[in-house]
Amino acid sequence: MKRYILPIVAVFLCTIKSQAQKVYSVEYENQADINVFVVDYENQADLKVYKEN
Repeated sequence: MKRYILPIVAVFLCTIKSQAQKVYSVEYENQADINVFVVDYENQADLKVYKEN
């Protein structure tokens, strides 16, 4: 099962990364900051909560 789950997770993380760059492009001008943010917030729900706060 793991060989099928990993590609899905990779696509999921890439989707969050693109969304995070759009939403937080003003706050995170540095590419490194965006990468760290994506690693810390792997869950889409966490992204929404962080955005509201």
